[in-house]
Amino acid sequence: MTGFYSTSERMQFSGNRNATVAVEIKTLNSRFFEITAKLPGSLSHLELPLTTMLQTKLTRGRVYLNVNFDKRDTSLEVVAPSFAIIEQYLTASKKLKEKFAINGDLSITDVMQLPQALVVCDQDLDVSDTQKIVDLVTRAAEKLIEVRMQEGARLEKDFATIFSVAAQKVALVEQTFLSELDRHKHALKEAMAAVPAGEQPGSQVEELQLVLK
Repeated sequence: MTGFYSTSERMQFSGNRNATVAVEIKTLNSRFFEITAKLPGSLSHLELPLTTMLQTKLTRGRVYLNVNFDKRDTSLEVVAPSFAIIEQYLTASKKLKEKFAINGDLSITDVMQLPQALVVCDQDLDVSDTQKIVDLVTRAAEKLIEVRMQEGARLEKDFATIFSVAAQKVALVEQTFLSELDRHKHALKEAMAAVPAGEQPGSQVEELQLVLK
């Protein structure tokens, strides 16, 4: 069954760090359980346990899970050197020195000013921190189930009303049809009675007689 639920919560993590975690879960009808999960890099290891939990609770359907940190929170971010890129710069610098006989070495200041030498990435969270996020997603899934149940109850009520109105209209059509049928039968009897003895009834009377047999 289709459904949508979103929530956010301000959490306190280890190391006196705080961040707002937002969770969105959307489901579509499907015979099988399928999931598309979008998680921050620091939570990528949670994809499997979250998938297992959601499959247990939702059973089937196409599920879209989105978990993210508020971009305004920087307490979970850390500046780290990109060793792969720095190594490429150093290799290129060495080749330039050898080919063109250039003297001099790169200083730490030079390296830090190189494009993409330093990157901002999410800090890893410990087990207790990630469990808070798992619990938040679990509560969101349970709320989603409640929302779907409420929507199902509303749909059931709406369909019951539609079927009731349809049944009333069908009954009215049947009543009208029977009333018209009785009226035409009565008209036929009067027409037959008006035919003199020994004469054949008119073609219209014969046709009506055939229809109402």
